[in-house]
This record gives sequence, C-alpha cells and structure tokens, in this order.
Amino acid sequence: MFKVLITTPTFAKYDSKPLYYLKENNFQVIKLPQYPARKENIKELVQDVDAIIVGLERIDEEIIKLAPKLKVISKHGIGVDNIDIQKAKEAGIVVTNVPYESARAVAELAFALILACARRIVEIDNMVRKGEWKPIFGFELKDKILGIIGIGAIGSSLGEIALGFGMRVIGYDIKESDFTKKLIAKGASLVDFETCLRESDVLSLHVPLTEETKKLIGKEELRKMKKTAILINTSRGEVIDEEALYEALKEGWIAGAGLDVLSKEPPEPNNPLLSLPNVVITSHVGAYTYESMNRVSMLAAQNVVETILKGKPLFRVV
Repeated sequence: MFKVLITTPTFAKYDSKPLYYLKENNFQVIKLPQYPARKENIKELVQDVDAIIVGLERIDEEIIKLAPKLKVISKHGIGVDNIDIQKAKEAGIVVTNVPYESARAVAELAFALILACARRIVEIDNMVRKGEWKPIFGFELKDKILGIIGIGAIGSSLGEIALGFGMRVIGYDIKESDFTKKLIAKGASLVDFETCLRESDVLSLHVPLTEETKKLIGKEELRKMKKTAILINTSRGEVIDEEALYEALKEGWIAGAGLDVLSKEPPEPNNPLLSLPNVVITSHVGAYTYESMNRVSMLAAQNVVETILKGKPLFRVV
C-alpha cells in the first residue's frame, strides 16, 4: 500500500470522491493533526510517504530531504512557487499541478474585485454601517479598457467575462498560446507591456511568481498608469511592490486596487494597505468555490495515482 500525505485542508473538503479514489487505488491517506499546517507536523509525517498533496504550504529542501520514499508532490491548485522545484528535480521527485480547473473561479473573483472597486462597494458598505447615507460616485465598465498581464487560463477567462460586460480588452503575454488566440478571436487585442500600463482603465495581473515577475509592478510602472485606473492582483502578492502601491494609492497616482493576494499572508495588522479606503482585499480565496475545489481535488488525486502507478501524470511541472 502506498501512502499519501494531505497538507491542505481544502482537499476533498466538500466531496469525498477523491478520497475514495485514492483508497480504491491502494493509497493510505494521511492527514495532519491540525490545520492550518505546521511545518513540524509535515516534517514528522512526511518521512514514510510516497506522495504529498499540497496547497499553499511550503515544501522546501528540508522537507524533501526528510522524505526518501517521496515520488510525487501534487499541487492542489496552479502555482508551484511554494515548492522547491529545483530540489525536487534533483531528488527525482515529480511535481504536478492542476492548471485549468480553478481558472473560472479565480477569474470571477477578479471581476468581482473590479466591480467592487469601480463602484466603491466596500467603502459605501462601511459608510452605511457607520450611520451615513450619501451618494458616492463610481464608474461604469462598458467601453472601459481592461488590460490583462498574463493571458493564460485565468487571464483569458477574465477577458471573456469583461467582453460580456462591454469592456474593451487588451492584453500582454511573453508568448502566444491557444489562450491568446482564443481571446483575440473573441475581440481582444495583444499589445506590448508599456501600452497595457498606459491605456488600461483596469489592469489585472495573472502571472506566475518567478524571479522575473517579482515586483513586476513598481513605482515606475504605477506612475505610467492612468490616475483613474484600478489595479487588480489575483496572482501572487510579490508581483507588486507593495510600498510603491501604498504610495500610489495614497498620493492618487491610481484610483484603487483590488487584491486577493499579499506579499505576507495573513498581513501584519500594521500593513499600511489595510488603512486605505480605496483598496479591497480578500484572503487569497480566488479558487475557493465548491465547484472548483471538487474538480481540483479529483485531478490532484489523479496526478498522484497516475504518476505512481503509471509514471504518467496528467499535468507535470517537472
């Protein structure tokens, strides 16, 4: 019997089918004694497992070295920046992810943040709860320009939603793909990075966290955006220079921001972004819909089984 350690509390949380699937394929499921995960618990339980299904928990060199039997690290989601890919590769461990199944959920949250910022919904809600009742103006999205940085599964899905709202969609990506072709066919335009910054009424980020994308949006980039622009980030917090963002929002370089991710999660209570009325922040919940989690859980389990039993994962990163 094989052993698989589950480090994320969202795996099979609302549907037990992925658990039954693992057991039917001769896998013993091992869960942590408590969630959120503590590294000490992972270190203790990882030493005799063949696979890990991981969410946002860090799987670093120390943990990898403690797991001599480990054959596959299956990401319960898309981004693998919390996994030491190089050390996994050196140890001969396969790393997999689920790149497409949560795309619609993340795109819908990104658009919800766009609406919340454009109509200042959270600001108005807070005002009403304090006993105030007065008009606060926002702007309509029809005919506004949505700029998308990173046109993958999520970015292209967001573009489709925006086109349905009558927005004009432009986008930038470092390479052409089926996603870019599909979005262009529906009416979007590909532009360079500078044009995306300067022309967008709403700029939405959908890039993986790499050395090249760290602080992709900093003071220089924020200065180039429209003063009426809104910045949306549902990718990774480190993609934005948060000190520069705070300055931009405080000084009026841009109008607002909608963030599902921060460089430190959860944020410190004194994070200055929390003090600004023109920022909407959610707790990294882009993929958290019942439908998305069910799909992602099953595919994360299938990646484990297909890798160990057949040597052919559905979605391989390394």
